[in-house]
Amino acid sequence: TGMALSEALTRQLKQYKLSGLSTNNIDILEKLEEGIKGEIVPAKKKKDGTLGSTSQVASEGQFQALMGYMHELIRNLGRDMLAGKISARPCKLKEKDACAFCKYHTICQFDASTKDNQYDQLETLGNKEIWEKLSKGGVTDGMDTDATSSH
Repeated sequence: TGMALSEALTRQLKQYKLSGLSTNNIDILEKLEEGIKGEIVPAKKKKDGTLGSTSQVASEGQFQALMGYMHELIRNLGRDMLAGKISARPCKLKEKDACAFCKYHTICQFDASTKDNQYDQLETLGNKEIWEKLSKGGVTDGMDTDATSSH
């Protein structure tokens, strides 16, 4: 039936749903997904024509600030490596740590009980706080996003 086909198509589309950050340009979003229902793009359009607060979107200026921050972070990491700063400092967010996902523990020999081994504790920030810090150029290395925070 037509209804079963529609449900199957909706389920199939969910497999291809885009994640991450998208443009806040409604014209572009409308071309990607008619009606901007959040089935394909990470955004939903409200009845008044604006994007809902759960939409994961950014302006062109915000994307520029984010790219600038990432380029600076990569430059600093490169400088640190060239200066010989290559100690194991895995990130930790609340109780989750990067070591749980790493295959190279036998190589790095990181042990938190050892005096010289420390975690880089990440700060949980909501999207609003991240964009404020980026706009001021003050985002630190110890940062992680919390997608459940309000905009």
